[in-house]
Amino acid sequence: MVLVEDAFFGDRLIGKLDYYGKQYPKLQMTVFSISDLSLNTAASYIFWSRGGYISLRDSDEEIKETVESVFNKRKAVPSYLKVSIDEYDHIPDKKPYLTHREFEILRYIVKGNTAKKTAYILMLSLRTVQNHISHIYDKFGVRKMAGVLKIALAMGILSDDSL
Repeated sequence: MVLVEDAFFGDRLIGKLDYYGKQYPKLQMTVFSISDLSLNTAASYIFWSRGGYISLRDSDEEIKETVESVFNKRKAVPSYLKVSIDEYDHIPDKKPYLTHREFEILRYIVKGNTAKKTAYILMLSLRTVQNHISHIYDKFGVRKMAGVLKIALAMGILSDDSL
């Protein structure tokens, strides 16, 4: 098990977790957060780390349970994050179907990030992000992000609070 501190990697943490997860598929990583993160951010860390999440807001018992779970190769989700991780991990089974990476990129774009900044955060090339955005446009049958957002909101793929 490897403990990764979120403050050390900052915004690039999700990309780092994904990168190391691909390089070392059996590696169990647990994110240790020293800051007060939003539940959605914490849920994304759990999703990409394939391990656990420990925060300063956790009780001693929750920390112990998380560490034991990860050592036993199980994903550990603190009780206060169960709903958020389910929401983060769930991509509605509706047309258009987005891959996890397309959904991740869409979430960053919705938050106001450019394709270039999204590529930097996720440790991808700009061309890769642009290709994913192009695939998103094709799946939605539109040529502008405003059209994607309108359809995604109407179909429940994105929620109003994500804007």
